[in-house]
Amino acid sequence: AAHVRGVDQRIGGAANFAVLDEGRGRIDGWYDLTRRGGTFGVVVPRFTLTDPGAVRRFSPTLGQRDLTGEIDLSGTVEIADQRITPVLRVSLSEAVFADPEAKLTVNGLAASTTITGFTPFATSGTKQVAFRSATIGSLAFGDGTARVAARLPDGLDITEATIAWCGGRLVIPQLAVDLPNRRASGTIALKRIELGALLQATIPQQMSGQGLISGDVPLTLTWPDFVFTFGRGSLQADPPTGSLHLKD
Repeated sequence: AAHVRGVDQRIGGAANFAVLDEGRGRIDGWYDLTRRGGTFGVVVPRFTLTDPGAVRRFSPTLGQRDLTGEIDLSGTVEIADQRITPVLRVSLSEAVFADPEAKLTVNGLAASTTITGFTPFATSGTKQVAFRSATIGSLAFGDGTARVAARLPDGLDITEATIAWCGGRLVIPQLAVDLPNRRASGTIALKRIELGALLQATIPQQMSGQGLISGDVPLTLTWPDFVFTFGRGSLQADPPTGSLHLKD
């Protein structure tokens, strides 16, 4: 059970304290009872978050997005003028992130970030992210890595991404994700993608084919209807040659 130590040490209306929870975490600092402000240090060793909705209940800015997995955090929280300002370093491993509205699920997520705001939810800098698999609508992806800068609730900037898909890899130098307008756009580099798997995943009623292809294609994706709009790019067949068929 948790216990409080030193809460009766008051000087000029301020209280120093430490809250301990049998090795599972620590919160210590001071609180000025007159000014109603203070600074707290927080250390929470790695634990398993099993409630998918716990994070969004803590910060409503996240909407209906859910998160579970292994988490540890440390840093400070300052209270002043009825505002809460966190600087909390958070590490995730074996996490699952889900956004039901975007029909997005990311499995085996590993990332580190610093939380700098709760309402609205905010993080600092660009984060290196790795994952084991992901699904967007009916599209299934394998392992991937990327650098992500969050601009919640407005969007995400994704750079230096590489993702396993359709037997090859997608390389995305830069992708802008507009969350309010539900669209993502950028130029996608295809590296030895299986043509048959690509067509089956995107336009199965229109074309079929076989072989391997590579090239660069501007792409815009909108959801929740998941419409792909391709711009002017270039694709080439990789040896050995394949075939492409238009369906009636």
